[in-house]
Amino acid sequence: KNNIAWGFNISRDKLGPTSNLLAAATAAYQLRLYHGTLTFGLRGGIYNSVVDHGQLLFREDDDILDNKERLSAIVPTFDFGLYYYTERFYVGLSSNHITKHRFNYSSLPNNQAYFLARHTFLAAGYVFEVNRDILLKPSVLLKYGGGLAFNADVYVNALFKELFWLGIGLRNLSSLNFLVDFNVTDYLRVGYSYDMTLNKLKSYSYGSHEIIIGFDFNLRKSPNILSPRYL
Repeated sequence: KNNIAWGFNISRDKLGPTSNLLAAATAAYQLRLYHGTLTFGLRGGIYNSVVDHGQLLFREDDDILDNKERLSAIVPTFDFGLYYYTERFYVGLSSNHITKHRFNYSSLPNNQAYFLARHTFLAAGYVFEVNRDILLKPSVLLKYGGGLAFNADVYVNALFKELFWLGIGLRNLSSLNFLVDFNVTDYLRVGYSYDMTLNKLKSYSYGSHEIIIGFDFNLRKSPNILSPRYL
């Protein structure tokens, strides 16, 4: 009734000697405009990062970082996003870790080098009606993580008779991606995608495969416009 949504996120990832845990709450507000809908949300929580130096192998026995300690630090983190869509168009801008809080590992020298890097994302897409049976949806996703950390994904997807998707995309001139997706029923879809490596890594990688199974639950009938992002 108040166009407000609440949410909660928890995630954990592990890479080598490091593991990270995020727990955050989200508040979002939806504003109806004359031609479309504008939504914006704010997420805040805590981010726990653990570095286990006991899992590291050092070339020099007297390395100052070879202390075999398991270090842990907790910092606050905040994300913000804007999203606007009409019946055929969408554009979104978001940024995470906007405060770039630094981790305080008390026993490590040069503590200022450890912080949450801010990442910014810009996404946009449009749905064209080629004819009664074919919808064409080009989209782009730009990602920036500071310095030289920039990525661009460009995709074109086609929907045939509201049942069958075919898509192709290019990621940063480094991989070519293919997608096939089929709406089995109104609430069940299955798909397959393949990422083909284009850069020098193709000598060592044969690409990656992904199988997709999706369910849509319409818990209540609503006249709300469905965002073209989810078509």
